[in-house]
Amino acid sequence: MKLVSTLAAFAFVSSIAFAADLAEAGSPHITVTGTVITEVTPDRLVWSLALKNTGLELAKVAEKHATLSADVLKALKELEIEDKEVQTSQMEFGENMVYRDRDHVKEGYFASTTISFKLADLAKYKVVWLRLASMSHLSVNSVTYDHSKRIELQKETRKKALLAAKEKAVVMAQTLDARVGEVLAMSEDMDAAGGWNNRVNLNNSIQAIVVAGDGENGGSIAPGTIPIRIRVLVTFRLLNGGK
Repeated sequence: MKLVSTLAAFAFVSSIAFAADLAEAGSPHITVTGTVITEVTPDRLVWSLALKNTGLELAKVAEKHATLSADVLKALKELEIEDKEVQTSQMEFGENMVYRDRDHVKEGYFASTTISFKLADLAKYKVVWLRLASMSHLSVNSVTYDHSKRIELQKETRKKALLAAKEKAVVMAQTLDARVGEVLAMSEDMDAAGGWNNRVNLNNSIQAIVVAGDGENGGSIAPGTIPIRIRVLVTFRLLNGGK
């Protein structure tokens, strides 16, 4: 993700540099930005779990980890999470190093796995949270909001941002008795757009979740809305005097 963001930022800066080159070359042009924010209500939650256990003998640690992993997957199935929505990754084991007496020392071995899954029924949030909280050696890394049609929503927002940029350029040009010509350059500012801000502000207190879940909705969370913010930079040829 960092590489993608870096490349996007480079492309955006390159567009700005291209516009500057046009100005130096004396070519009439107009560079505008277009920004559109679409508020959407998320319809799913993406959970990331960390499963880790330690012990003095690696074989026993690995065996116990396999049992723990099976227990988590079984629990997800009992919670009616479909198999296609569950993924295990980052499976590893190694020496368990702890910091003691100003030094790192080996204290047996560890085994760990990251388990991710998608929850489409937000009303089950409390039930899932409490079930996972009851399992040993398991912790919740994060829970993020998502939308089943996120890609389509981003595409539509991007189109609107480009149209907003064109409309801005046309109005600016007409105000000064000019008009816009062909597109010379365009790019999307991923950093300024902020992308998909979908992080849930979680409190690790089970009691806090229980209180938040009390009410007529049966224990769901309030998803609110997620802003999809797209900002583009477009450079048009500027035609003065109708030429």
